[in-house]
Amino acid sequence: MTKVKLTSAGVLEIATPGSGQILVFDSALPGFGLRLTPNKKTYIVQSRVNGKTRRVIVGSAGVFSTEKARIEAKKLLTLPPGFNPV
Repeated sequence: MTKVKLTSAGVLEIATPGSGQILVFDSALPGFGLRLTPNKKTYIVQSRVNGKTRRVIVGSAGVFSTEKARIEAKKLLTLPPGFNPV
């Protein structure tokens, strides 16, 4: 699992993989990250709920700025008890 400080400029520089997916997590906000696939960059929130890992899409990196996605991720991370950031 790769952890870096996600910024809008940094997200643009990260190359997408040729196949499969890569997850890059934010070093500043646990559970907030970026999923890279060959054709798309998507902001995500990943956490454990009742012992199982759950991943929720925040939005596309082409639509959301990193700052806006981080704000939305914080809202999602304050959800129900038992929803603990990975």
